[in-house]
Amino acid sequence: VVYLNKERHYRLVCRTTNPDIAPYVLYVNAGTFLTTKAETILYTDDGRQYLYTATPSNFKWYSGVLLPERIIIKVAGLEEVCTVDTFALNVKFQPEDFAVPTAFRPRSRAASDSTPRKKLKKPLDEPGPTPTAPPRPAS
Repeated sequence: VVYLNKERHYRLVCRTTNPDIAPYVLYVNAGTFLTTKAETILYTDDGRQYLYTATPSNFKWYSGVLLPERIIIKVAGLEEVCTVDTFALNVKFQPEDFAVPTAFRPRSRAASDSTPRKKLKKPLDEPGPTPTAPPRPAS
């Protein structure tokens, strides 16, 4: 048990069997059971290490699932704000939406595999309030 912003939290340390991967530490509010922070260490090829933190906030119900509308990610002195615009469960999607981009494509595939990528929206600049669980919507 640890205290963040004077509130009691459970500190969960998640480890893999691979010693090259740093543990992921989750902080879960003891009163709301919402994750209020996640952190790990990112390693670079040249041996540097960076603390990675993700701080979710503005929790809202989407299709019966409580999700943060906003996540602030900090790493290497940079800050990125991710926001949820909409959320839906069990939607149909195209597998190519999740294709991992490659640095090299054989010439025979280059012409047929040139799907344009979607641009991200500009993040918000102001931080959100401390996470609290809103009331569950009536069924």
